[in-house]
Amino acid sequence: MGKRQFKINAFLVGAQKAATTSLYDWISQHPEICAPMSMKDFPYFAKDDFYAQGSSVLTQEYEKCKDEVNINTFLQGSVSYMFYPYSIKRIFEYNPESKLILVLRNPKDRAISAHRYFVKMQKETEPFEKAIELEDERMQSNDFRIKSDLAYLNHGLYGQQLQHIYNIFPRNQVLVLLYDDLKIRPEEITRKAYSFLGVSVDFIPEFVVKNKTGTIRSPWFQKVIFGKNRLRTFLVSCINPIFPLHKRTKLRLKLREWNTNTESDLDENLSEDTLEKLRGYFEEDINLLEELTGFKLDAWKN
Repeated sequence: MGKRQFKINAFLVGAQKAATTSLYDWISQHPEICAPMSMKDFPYFAKDDFYAQGSSVLTQEYEKCKDEVNINTFLQGSVSYMFYPYSIKRIFEYNPESKLILVLRNPKDRAISAHRYFVKMQKETEPFEKAIELEDERMQSNDFRIKSDLAYLNHGLYGQQLQHIYNIFPRNQVLVLLYDDLKIRPEEITRKAYSFLGVSVDFIPEFVVKNKTGTIRSPWFQKVIFGKNRLRTFLVSCINPIFPLHKRTKLRLKLREWNTNTESDLDENLSEDTLEKLRGYFEEDINLLEELTGFKLDAWKN
C-alpha cells in the first residue's frame, strides 16, 4: 500500500506580533496534528519565488507524519498571509477546504511591538515616528521583506484583511482569536482552536511563550548571527547543505531565545501626538472589524 495523498488543511495566517508562534507551538503539540516548527513562518503562498517552486517545497517537511493514521490535520503558518490578499487566494486554490486561524492584537500595540522586534533583529534602523513616516514609501517597495516586516501601520488593518478573507473563504472555515484572550486564557483559547480544527479538546499542551520581543542580551551576537554580514553568509553557506530545514529552524529559534531578555515589549517612549495619530489611523478599520466579527473593541480605540 502506497503512501496516502494529503494536502495541508489548516493555516495560521496572522497577525504579526500577536503570539502566533506560541499558538502554533501549542497546536503543534497535539497528537492528532502535524505542524513542523519549520513551517511556522515559511511564506510559501506569499513569496513568489517560493510559490514558483511548486507545492512539494511546502509539503516535504510533513513526510514524517503524513502516514500516521491518527493525524488528519496538517498545519502551516505565515503572518504574511493575511497581509497579502493574493496569498489567501492561493491558499484557496491549493485547498478550498482549508481552515484559517487569525490572532489579532490591538493594532497600535502591535505596531509598536513589531518596530521593537525588527530593531532587535537589526532589520529596522529608524525610530518609530520616522518609520511610520516612511510607511507609504515602504509599501511601494518591491523588496518582499520591507513590506512584510517594516510596514507597521498597514499590517494592523485587520478589518480590510479579514473582509478579503471572507470574500474568498466561508466564515465557518475561519477562526478569529484575540491576542489578549490568548494571553490571559491560553488553555481556553487553545481548546477553542482544537475544536475548530476538529481534534480532541482534552489534550493540554505545555504552555511556553515563544518569540517574545524583549531586548537583546548581546548586540554583537545578534549582529553576527542575524544581521547582514560576511560571517553570517559564510555560516549559512556551511550549515544549509548539511542540516535540513527543520533542524535549521530549531537552531535559529534556540539562538534567538538565548539572546533575548523577556522584559515588556511596549516601553517605547512615544509622544501623545504619535499615539493619537495611531488611534486615528486605525479607528475606521477597527469599526469595520467590529462589524465583521461582532467583537467589542473599545479598548483598542483608547
